[in-house]
Amino acid sequence: MNYQEFRDLWHAALQTARLPIPNPIGPTERIDLRDMSRTYELVLYGGPQPKFEPFHIAATIQWDWDAVLSARYATTEEDMLMQIFGDFGIHEDTDPPWLRMDVCLAASVSYGTIFPMPGLAQWQRWIKQVGSQLQEILPTGYDEEGFISAYSGGPQATVKCLEDGQFSLEKLTFEAWQLILLPRQWDDPEKSDPDPEQALTDFANRIVKARIAWENSLVHLVGDKVR
Repeated sequence: MNYQEFRDLWHAALQTARLPIPNPIGPTERIDLRDMSRTYELVLYGGPQPKFEPFHIAATIQWDWDAVLSARYATTEEDMLMQIFGDFGIHEDTDPPWLRMDVCLAASVSYGTIFPMPGLAQWQRWIKQVGSQLQEILPTGYDEEGFISAYSGGPQATVKCLEDGQFSLEKLTFEAWQLILLPRQWDDPEKSDPDPEQALTDFANRIVKARIAWENSLVHLVGDKVR
Protein backbone atom coordinates (compact mmCIF):
# COMPACT_ATOMS: atom_id res chain seq x y z
CA MET A 1 0.00 0.00 0.00
CA ASN A 2 1.45 3.36 -0.99
CA TYR A 3 0.43 6.91 -0.12
CA GLN A 4 -2.02 7.27 -2.99
CA GLU A 5 -3.75 3.97 -2.20
CA PHE A 6 -4.17 4.93 1.45
CA ARG A 7 -5.46 8.38 0.52
CA ASP A 8 -8.03 6.86 -1.84
CA LEU A 9 -9.22 4.49 0.89
CA TRP A 10 -9.55 7.44 3.26
CA HIS A 11 -11.58 9.45 0.75
CA ALA A 12 -13.84 6.43 0.19
CA ALA A 13 -14.33 6.22 3.97
CA LEU A 14 -15.30 9.91 4.05
CA GLN A 15 -17.81 9.29 1.28
CA THR A 16 -19.28 6.31 3.15
CA ALA A 17 -19.62 8.48 6.26
CA ARG A 18 -21.30 11.19 4.15
CA LEU A 19 -18.55 13.64 5.00
CA PRO A 20 -18.04 15.42 1.67
CA ILE A 21 -14.67 16.81 0.64
CA PRO A 22 -15.09 20.52 -0.15
CA ASN A 23 -14.72 21.49 -3.81
CA PRO A 24 -12.79 22.89 -5.53
CA ILE A 25 -10.21 23.27 -2.74
CA GLY A 26 -10.03 19.71 -1.38
CA PRO A 27 -7.21 18.52 0.87
CA THR A 28 -3.79 20.16 1.08
CA GLU A 29 -0.95 17.75 0.30
CA ARG A 30 2.71 18.69 0.73
CA ILE A 31 6.03 16.94 0.06
CA ASP A 32 9.06 17.80 2.18
CA LEU A 33 11.96 17.93 -0.27
CA ARG A 34 14.50 17.23 2.49
CA ASP A 35 13.22 13.77 3.42
CA MET A 36 10.38 13.24 0.89
CA SER A 37 7.76 12.79 3.63
CA ARG A 38 4.18 13.71 2.74
CA THR A 39 1.68 15.70 4.79
CA TYR A 40 -2.07 15.51 4.24
CA GLU A 41 -4.51 18.06 5.69
CA LEU A 42 -8.24 18.35 5.12
CA VAL A 43 -10.30 21.19 6.63
CA LEU A 44 -14.07 20.71 6.80
CA TYR A 45 -15.94 23.92 7.55
CA GLY A 46 -19.37 23.93 9.12
CA GLY A 47 -22.19 25.85 7.50
CA PRO A 48 -23.64 29.00 9.08
CA GLN A 49 -25.96 28.13 11.97
CA PRO A 50 -27.76 30.91 13.88
CA LYS A 51 -28.05 28.68 16.96
CA PHE A 52 -24.33 28.90 17.68
CA GLU A 53 -23.38 32.26 16.22
CA PRO A 54 -20.89 33.99 16.44
CA PHE A 55 -18.84 30.77 16.31
CA HIS A 56 -17.43 29.44 13.05
CA ILE A 57 -16.92 25.66 13.06
CA ALA A 58 -14.12 23.67 11.44
CA ALA A 59 -12.77 20.13 11.68
CA THR A 60 -9.16 19.59 10.59
CA ILE A 61 -7.91 16.08 9.77
CA GLN A 62 -4.17 15.63 9.30
CA TRP A 63 -1.66 12.80 8.87
CA ASP A 64 1.99 12.39 7.86
CA TRP A 65 3.23 9.69 5.52
CA ASP A 66 6.95 9.68 6.33
CA ALA A 67 9.85 8.55 4.16
CA VAL A 68 10.22 5.32 6.16
CA LEU A 69 6.72 4.23 5.12
CA SER A 70 7.45 5.06 1.48
CA ALA A 71 10.69 3.07 1.59
CA ARG A 72 9.02 0.12 3.30
CA TYR A 73 6.26 -0.05 0.70
CA ALA A 74 8.76 0.18 -2.15
CA THR A 75 9.57 -3.49 -1.51
CA THR A 76 8.24 -6.52 0.37
CA GLU A 77 8.79 -7.47 3.99
CA GLU A 78 10.95 -10.45 3.00
CA ASP A 79 13.21 -8.35 0.75
CA MET A 80 13.51 -5.64 3.40
CA LEU A 81 14.61 -8.18 6.03
CA MET A 82 17.12 -9.71 3.63
CA GLN A 83 18.60 -6.28 2.92
CA ILE A 84 18.95 -5.56 6.66
CA PHE A 85 19.98 -8.97 8.02
CA GLY A 86 21.27 -10.77 4.94
CA ASP A 87 20.48 -14.49 4.75
CA PHE A 88 19.49 -14.43 8.42
CA GLY A 89 16.56 -12.15 7.53
CA ILE A 90 14.48 -15.14 6.51
CA HIS A 91 14.20 -16.07 10.18
CA GLU A 92 13.11 -12.59 11.32
CA ASP A 93 9.60 -11.21 11.70
CA THR A 94 8.14 -7.71 11.51
CA ASP A 95 5.37 -5.68 13.11
CA PRO A 96 2.71 -4.04 10.94
CA PRO A 97 3.38 -0.36 10.28
CA TRP A 98 0.93 2.24 11.54
CA LEU A 99 -0.16 5.76 10.66
CA ARG A 100 -1.30 8.39 13.16
CA MET A 101 -4.37 10.39 12.07
CA ASP A 102 -5.09 13.62 13.96
CA VAL A 103 -8.40 15.45 14.17
CA CYS A 104 -8.98 18.90 15.65
CA LEU A 105 -12.45 20.34 16.21
CA ALA A 106 -12.41 24.14 16.41
CA ALA A 107 -14.91 26.92 17.07
CA SER A 108 -13.64 30.43 16.42
CA VAL A 109 -15.43 33.67 17.23
CA SER A 110 -16.00 36.03 14.31
CA TYR A 111 -13.37 38.72 13.88
CA GLY A 112 -14.13 41.85 15.89
CA THR A 113 -16.73 40.10 18.06
CA ILE A 114 -16.40 40.32 21.84
CA PHE A 115 -17.59 37.15 23.55
CA PRO A 116 -17.23 37.51 27.35
CA MET A 117 -16.07 34.41 29.17
CA PRO A 118 -18.96 32.38 30.61
CA GLY A 119 -19.50 32.36 34.35
CA LEU A 120 -17.55 29.79 36.33
CA ALA A 121 -20.51 27.46 36.97
CA GLN A 122 -21.62 27.56 33.31
CA TRP A 123 -18.05 27.06 32.12
CA GLN A 124 -17.50 24.06 34.40
CA ARG A 125 -20.75 22.44 33.23
CA TRP A 126 -19.84 22.96 29.58
CA ILE A 127 -16.31 21.60 29.96
CA LYS A 128 -17.56 18.51 31.78
CA GLN A 129 -20.40 17.84 29.34
CA VAL A 130 -18.58 18.35 26.05
CA GLY A 131 -15.43 16.67 27.33
CA SER A 132 -17.24 13.49 28.37
CA GLN A 133 -19.28 13.37 25.15
CA LEU A 134 -16.30 13.78 22.83
CA GLN A 135 -14.05 11.46 24.80
CA GLU A 136 -16.73 8.78 24.56
CA ILE A 137 -16.86 9.18 20.76
CA LEU A 138 -13.09 9.59 20.28
CA PRO A 139 -11.74 7.75 23.34
CA THR A 140 -8.23 7.15 24.53
CA GLY A 141 -7.40 3.50 23.83
CA TYR A 142 -4.66 0.89 24.13
CA ASP A 143 -3.58 -2.05 22.01
CA GLU A 144 -3.18 -5.65 23.17
CA GLU A 145 0.34 -4.96 24.47
CA GLY A 146 -0.76 -1.95 26.51
CA PHE A 147 0.63 0.74 24.20
CA ILE A 148 -1.55 3.76 23.56
CA SER A 149 -3.31 3.52 20.19
CA ALA A 150 -5.71 6.47 20.42
CA TYR A 151 -5.88 9.63 22.49
CA SER A 152 -8.20 12.55 23.16
CA GLY A 153 -7.52 15.53 25.40
CA GLY A 154 -9.93 17.93 27.03
CA PRO A 155 -11.39 21.08 25.44
CA GLN A 156 -8.97 24.00 25.23
CA ALA A 157 -9.75 27.73 25.09
CA THR A 158 -7.90 30.73 23.69
CA VAL A 159 -8.84 34.03 25.33
CA LYS A 160 -7.92 37.70 24.82
CA CYS A 161 -7.53 40.32 27.51
CA LEU A 162 -9.55 43.45 26.68
CA GLU A 163 -8.61 47.04 27.51
CA ASP A 164 -11.09 47.08 30.40
CA GLY A 165 -9.42 44.04 31.95
CA GLN A 166 -12.17 41.61 30.94
CA PHE A 167 -11.49 38.40 29.03
CA SER A 168 -13.00 37.63 25.63
CA LEU A 169 -13.26 34.07 24.34
CA GLU A 170 -11.61 33.75 20.90
CA LYS A 171 -11.35 30.05 20.10
CA LEU A 172 -12.27 26.61 21.42
CA THR A 173 -10.54 23.41 20.32
CA PHE A 174 -10.69 19.68 20.96
CA GLU A 175 -7.90 17.43 19.66
CA ALA A 176 -7.69 13.66 19.28
CA TRP A 177 -5.74 11.08 17.30
CA GLN A 178 -6.03 7.48 16.19
CA LEU A 179 -3.43 4.95 15.05
CA ILE A 180 -4.37 3.04 11.90
CA LEU A 181 -2.58 -0.26 11.28
CA LEU A 182 -1.39 -0.67 7.70
CA PRO A 183 -1.05 -3.99 5.85
CA ARG A 184 2.42 -5.35 5.14
CA GLN A 185 3.50 -6.37 1.65
CA TRP A 186 4.51 -10.03 1.47
CA ASP A 187 6.10 -12.22 -1.17
CA ASP A 188 4.47 -15.20 0.51
CA PRO A 189 0.89 -15.48 -0.87
CA GLU A 190 -0.20 -17.24 2.34
CA LYS A 191 0.61 -14.18 4.43
CA SER A 192 -1.74 -11.20 4.57
CA ASP A 193 -2.80 -8.41 6.92
CA PRO A 194 -6.26 -6.87 7.35
CA ASP A 195 -7.11 -4.00 5.05
CA PRO A 196 -7.52 -0.64 6.90
CA GLU A 197 -10.76 0.14 5.09
CA GLN A 198 -13.01 -0.75 8.04
CA ALA A 199 -10.84 1.13 10.54
CA LEU A 200 -10.88 4.23 8.33
CA THR A 201 -14.65 4.07 7.88
CA ASP A 202 -15.14 3.70 11.63
CA PHE A 203 -12.86 6.69 12.28
CA ALA A 204 -14.68 8.82 9.70
CA ASN A 205 -18.07 7.94 11.22
CA ARG A 206 -16.85 8.87 14.68
CA ILE A 207 -15.58 12.21 13.37
CA VAL A 208 -19.08 12.89 12.05
CA LYS A 209 -20.59 12.11 15.48
CA ALA A 210 -17.97 14.18 17.28
CA ARG A 211 -18.59 17.11 14.97
CA ILE A 212 -22.33 17.03 15.68
CA ALA A 213 -21.74 16.81 19.44
CA TRP A 214 -19.25 19.69 19.22
CA GLU A 215 -21.67 21.90 17.33
CA ASN A 216 -24.58 21.13 19.64
CA SER A 217 -22.47 21.87 22.72
CA LEU A 218 -21.89 25.45 21.56
CA VAL A 219 -25.57 26.25 22.00
CA HIS A 220 -25.01 26.20 25.77
CA LEU A 221 -22.41 28.95 25.47
CA VAL A 222 -24.38 31.20 23.13
CA GLY A 223 -26.89 33.58 24.65
CA ASP A 224 -26.88 37.23 25.47
CA LYS A 225 -23.09 37.43 25.80
CA VAL A 226 -22.36 38.92 22.37
CA ARG A 227 -22.01 42.70 22.31
